[in-house]
Amino acid sequence: MTDSSMVIDFGELPFDVDFHPTSPLVAAGIITGDLLLCPYATDSQPQRVLEVHAHDESCRTLRFINDGHAIVTGSPDCSILSTDVETRSAIARLENAHG
Repeated sequence: MTDSSMVIDFGELPFDVDFHPTSPLVAAGIITGDLLLCPYATDSQPQRVLEVHAHDESCRTLRFINDGHAIVTGSPDCSILSTDVETRSAIARLENAHG
């Protein structure tokens, strides 16, 4: 019997994770304010393909949107960041976007 479990070490405490709707990618919002994106497969160790310091405070929530083309993150610093998954660049940042 083989162990098919997978562990992804994000290095810090993840507050939220979301799985891409069509690709083997997982995104994590980290206590440090970082957004991490990792591909995963049962036959290899996950590697970070994106690490963005998204927020000054913790990255508390995130979701893939637009059929997985973008990730939106939110933080208690009241900002929201939208990041393009393919280009890995910021699409938009809203400061004081929520209470």
